[in-house]
Amino acid sequence: MMGRMAKTKSKARPKAMAGCDPLAVGKADYSKLDATFAKLAKPAQRALLNSKIHKPKDLAKWSLKDLAALHGVGPSALATLKRLRSEK
Repeated sequence: MMGRMAKTKSKARPKAMAGCDPLAVGKADYSKLDATFAKLAKPAQRALLNSKIHKPKDLAKWSLKDLAALHGVGPSALATLKRLRSEK
């Protein structure tokens, strides 16, 4: 049958959402984060929360490579985190 698309029964998430839980996104408790992290985008803030990084002093336990690997931490957030680490 020409012109008809086969229906798929796959329930898989789109690749863009792989690795993040869309139901948990709105449930993040940003009050746990130090005010210095407020300038970061929400995905980066959620990455810090999920990694138990609540204060700038907690950044010292993490290498820049490990921080960069966190889902939600992009180049802009990484630059801010790098600056905060050096301000100790």
